[in-house]
Amino acid sequence: MIAFLVLVHDNPRQALALVESLRSSHARTFIHVDAKSDITQFQECAQAGAVLIEERKSVHWGGFSQVRAALALMRHALRDEIPFTHFALLSGSDYPIATVEAIASYLAAQDREFIDAEPVLEGPDSLPWQRMLKYQMEGGWRGAGLRGRIIREVNAHILSRLPNRDVRAIAGPVAFFRGSAYWILTREAVEAIFAFSRKHKSIVRLLSHSVCSDETFFHTAVMAGPRASHVAGTSTYAQWFPGSSGPTVVDDSLVDVVTAPGFHLASGGRRARPALFVRKLNGDDSGIRNRLDHYRTTRVLPTEPLPGRHG
Repeated sequence: MIAFLVLVHDNPRQALALVESLRSSHARTFIHVDAKSDITQFQECAQAGAVLIEERKSVHWGGFSQVRAALALMRHALRDEIPFTHFALLSGSDYPIATVEAIASYLAAQDREFIDAEPVLEGPDSLPWQRMLKYQMEGGWRGAGLRGRIIREVNAHILSRLPNRDVRAIAGPVAFFRGSAYWILTREAVEAIFAFSRKHKSIVRLLSHSVCSDETFFHTAVMAGPRASHVAGTSTYAQWFPGSSGPTVVDDSLVDVVTAPGFHLASGGRRARPALFVRKLNGDDSGIRNRLDHYRTTRVLPTEPLPGRHG
């Protein structure tokens, strides 16, 4: 059984389309609605079978609140009466490119963690490393209004002038890893993430005031746990262009890419693997969804384990 963990803040139409595409006896969908958003606009998702969790965080781009929101979803799913074997973190703009039944069969055949885990290099040319050096307040990077402007000023003109934090001393023997913020993990890996949080509180405090820690925290925790040798790379495909601040919106040309025969993912030296999700959809293009629906409902995923050794 799969627990789909969905982070949303806007575009209820797209969120509903995602929920409906995930309806299955093999899964349950849990949704975290940003505390800054009106939850009533997502009631149709609940009517379609999703669970809107009560624990809600005010989420800010690039902030640790994104991690906290995902952890809230994970806690809720772990307490559910269903003993889920896999947990898939998605954004509301993601969309499956295989049926839930096919995904469940595929995951059952794998002994893998579908999360990116590229080592974070230390030094001035490593953006992930540089993001951890300065203490940062969240809510300013894309924050609107007076509060956002004040936080941006504090980060840029006060906190940036403080001495760098000694990241290596804080982390101790733990090595940092990075990758896509979206993943599919086994129950053992999810439980290990909570164990990591309890054991390495200094790292949690460090990342709580770093930029884009959702692209570091889970990856580092998994690689520090018992499932490190089982990491295979993310199963979500997103198209990024150099210099862009986010993935491109799915259009017909991108659909052509992901539906082409033999299309696979490969990143960080990991072996090729099928893509299970694509992002990001804008929710208004029914033609794109229709094409993806036709593909996912006719697609056959391999049921044999991925070739090669773990890691």
